[in-house]
Amino acid sequence: MENEKNFCDQLDLLFDVAHQEAQSLIAVAEDWEFLVAQREGRRGYMAGIDRDAERKKEMSNKKEQDIKKRKERSDREVAALLEKETCELSCESSTPEQSDEEYNHDVAAALDRTKVSDREAVYLLASAAHARIEHRESEANSIQNAFSPNGQLVIHWDGKLLPRVTNQGKVDRLAVIVTGHNVEQLLGVPKLVSGTGERQASAVITCIDNWKLRDNFVGMCFDTTVSNTGRHTGACHLIEERLSKDLHLPCRHHILEIVVEKVFTAMKIEASSGPDIAIFKRFRDFWQDIDQTNFDTASDEVAITSFKERVIRFAETTLAISQPRDDYEELLELTIIFLGGSPPKVYVEAWFQAPFSVYAPANDLHLLGQWTSYKNPTICQATSVAFRRHLWYLSELLVYFAFFDERVGLEERERDGAEHGHNSWSYATPNTSNVETWKENDDYQEAFRIVQGLKVVNDCAERGVKLIQEYNSILTNYDQQKQYLLQLVQQHCHVLSDSKKTTAVSGLTGQPKLM
Repeated sequence: MENEKNFCDQLDLLFDVAHQEAQSLIAVAEDWEFLVAQREGRRGYMAGIDRDAERKKEMSNKKEQDIKKRKERSDREVAALLEKETCELSCESSTPEQSDEEYNHDVAAALDRTKVSDREAVYLLASAAHARIEHRESEANSIQNAFSPNGQLVIHWDGKLLPRVTNQGKVDRLAVIVTGHNVEQLLGVPKLVSGTGERQASAVITCIDNWKLRDNFVGMCFDTTVSNTGRHTGACHLIEERLSKDLHLPCRHHILEIVVEKVFTAMKIEASSGPDIAIFKRFRDFWQDIDQTNFDTASDEVAITSFKERVIRFAETTLAISQPRDDYEELLELTIIFLGGSPPKVYVEAWFQAPFSVYAPANDLHLLGQWTSYKNPTICQATSVAFRRHLWYLSELLVYFAFFDERVGLEERERDGAEHGHNSWSYATPNTSNVETWKENDDYQEAFRIVQGLKVVNDCAERGVKLIQEYNSILTNYDQQKQYLLQLVQQHCHVLSDSKKTTAVSGLTGQPKLM
């Protein structure tokens, strides 16, 4: 038992198989230290994954991936830039068009022939990109410095929620535009932290101040949304307060859209909360499956006899005038063909005459009377209530536009001029009696020119929104560069309004530009 116990005790001792003279035989000190360490027992052990080393490895891998992504993005940008620049050059040439593959081969051959290395080729393209950046800034500044309108202006704005350039979330963009007599100029499309009235008002005022136009404004045209028309925090109230002016010129198209929306809701056709009407979209998508040669018109409907011919004459007369939008022209054509199904007794005329400021008071009064007496009680109630909330152009200030409306009788204008002359322009006084002589008055002519030049629809702001939608995610991710880009694109659209050869020649040979 004792021997067994001694044996067990010696099991924990080192079984040293080293040479007895190992210390004298080992000449290298590190080897001897290693042997001593082995005789002492284990000094340490592996405790799982080395977190620090793992983290460093992950950071290193991430850095390599970032470098790889930047290189790939740079290669794509260079390729896109090469494609853009070569496209512009090829468009100027009269030689037959080449495919992208053929052109890339030609470019590669030219670079090889001129002994341009890959690095130098990148430098060339980068220089071209830098030149475009400088050109945008220079031209945009020139446009702003050259913009010096002499007449009165109207400020327009409209907002849109758009994706961020990083594609992470969305951001409010506000298109700010000024109009006047032969004037339409984009001031900017700034980003907003939110779409509140305060933010919109601040952005509009900033654009006005940047262009030094405070003294030129006589009105502001806006959509009649809560953020704009709020009594205390609406953008309109805040802008008027900061500019110390009464500027209300609400968009007449937007007012009419509100009335139609109320009719749709009241008739339970479809509740509308945006520009896209589902029933219209379904009809458009189904259009190709409809037998378009087999349809009935409303020409035999007794209910439309009293106004059918008048609506047709109006539509035909309006069609003779160049329409700014294809959908407007299409509406007129469909009205003539089908008389609106149930012809829009009041809406077509009101919509197409909405841009004419001098017609606004008389048209609104006429519309109110027609909707109030409309036979369908549901439509009568919906339109009358909605429209009575938007009688801006029958207010004490804007009703004077009717003085310039030739459709208003002479006696009525004489009476209004005498009754309200103390608040109106200098040509209308309590002694005013003969309206026929007004046209000979210089003050009247100047006032007529001003009022006629006022834009009372917000279509230009919608065009500004469309512009930022098209260019929001392309060409540049830098906001200031994007502002420059939008200025140049709008200016180019003014100079070259279409792709016709005559337009291009006149625009490129120094014809006067529309500012």
